[in-house]
Amino acid sequence: MSSQRPTLSRRTFLQITAASSIPFLLAACTPATAPNTGDAGEAATEVTDVRYIAMDYDSRMQADTQEVMDAFNSSQGEVNATLEVVSWPNGKNVILTQISGGQPPDIFNGSGQWLLEFQSADELAALGDLMGADLLANFWESGIQAMTVEGTLYGM
Repeated sequence: MSSQRPTLSRRTFLQITAASSIPFLLAACTPATAPNTGDAGEAATEVTDVRYIAMDYDSRMQADTQEVMDAFNSSQGEVNATLEVVSWPNGKNVILTQISGGQPPDIFNGSGQWLLEFQSADELAALGDLMGADLLANFWESGIQAMTVEGTLYGM
């Protein structure tokens, strides 16, 4: 008797990738300290801009991910997420150039092989306090391990 592993379609993969990026978008928008809002009756109107770089998996990556970004932006008024899709061969250099120019992306979807280089550039944040076990249970263990150094989960 042979068991067949379930396949993951490209569309499902992109949906999972995009949906799993939303907690990172929200985490990137969390201020280190509570902002001084002055009068408690005033409504907060400040919008936080978040820039997300994704690697290009196929010809639909830009359109599919932009659709998710647009839905996210429409669903709330506190965060405005923008998308930049770059090719895998150029992705690391694009991110390193932006880091060296003082404008790293807030969030990126890239290779875990780049983790140590970005960590040594002090461009990563520990995610342990931002992501609960229930959220992490939605990720593949290999993906979590790829972004973990000495027991600490990192992200940009």
